[in-house]
Amino acid sequence: MMKKDEKNMKGMFKPRITNKLIDIDYEDKNIKIAKYYNKRDKYGYHMHNGLSYIYVFDEYENREVVHAILDFDSMSNGWWYGSNFFNSHEEIAKFWAEKMFLPPREFVSKKDKERMEMESLINAHICEVSEGMMSLSHVG
Repeated sequence: MMKKDEKNMKGMFKPRITNKLIDIDYEDKNIKIAKYYNKRDKYGYHMHNGLSYIYVFDEYENREVVHAILDFDSMSNGWWYGSNFFNSHEEIAKFWAEKMFLPPREFVSKKDKERMEMESLINAHICEVSEGMMSLSHVG
């Protein structure tokens, strides 16, 4: 059964990391923690909506996506995620690395990605050719 918070999160707007109203507060090799400045104060200046967004890199979509939304509790001076409480961005990053099963990823340049794709295509072609040659050797 889904908790009330999980239902609310599924229906919430999740801004892309490229949105110009996103301000990244913390970043390491696994996650980015950002605020979304979609509101204005009485003077017309941008202000955030009170939520912190956890962005992780999604291999399938090949971009940063919202993995979780944290609520800042001003009374406790920290963030809540479910029943977990965090005092700092470093605590959040450590929790995500240890408990949320995010393997650290290496930076791969666009040139290296293209090279790896080409190597994969060549290897696939070699496999197909060698299988075809094996089938011909049994014809005899």
